Amino acid sequence: MDVFFEAIGWYPKIGDPTFMGWLTVFFYFATFILSLKVVSVSESIFTEQLKVQKQFWIIISCLMFLLCINKQLDLQSLLTASGKYILKEQGLYDYKRLLQVVFIASIFLAGLIGFLFIIKKLYKVAKKEMLAIFGIVFLLMFILIRASSFHNMDSLIGYSLLGFKINWILELSGIGLIFINGILLLRVKRNKSNFS
Repeated sequence: MDVFFEAIGWYPKIGDPTFMGWLTVFFYFATFILSLKVVSVSESIFTEQLKVQKQFWIIISCLMFLLCINKQLDLQSLLTASGKYILKEQGLYDYKRLLQVVFIASIFLAGLIGFLFIIKKLYKVAKKEMLAIFGIVFLLMFILIRASSFHNMDSLIGYSLLGFKINWILELSGIGLIFINGILLLRVKRNKSNFS
């Protein structure tokens, strides 16, 4: 395995050992726990399409857990390093920029199709999940595009706005939308309990 890592120029390490990196891990984990809470009380929150909504929040909780782990294992940089290695081995490295543009366009298209698919799947109840749907699609698109290591993308997300990197703002915004959606759903449950 070490030979493989050496060949692609990637070694396991903590991906973002900064305060903001660990804060992002905390928010991923908090959103994971909140999503599990939504699943556990789903019978009292959802009235229509209970099974679909419950499955949706189970998927969200799994994704939040995996993204929490990935944040510090930095597995998307392994994907990037592997991609560069494959391009060099196949003699396609000169076409790297074109392939990156195609990859990013494909991510946007897949994100749009995924968003529309989820909306269609949850057509009767999508209003209750709209923030989480948008948040998870946005977050996954952001992570995959960041993994493409497109130089202009790296420059954009490395830019700071009022002392905050765009990278932090984008990632935490996606997580935040999911978290807010979970809080709103739990408030619906609490309000129903108060009137019972």
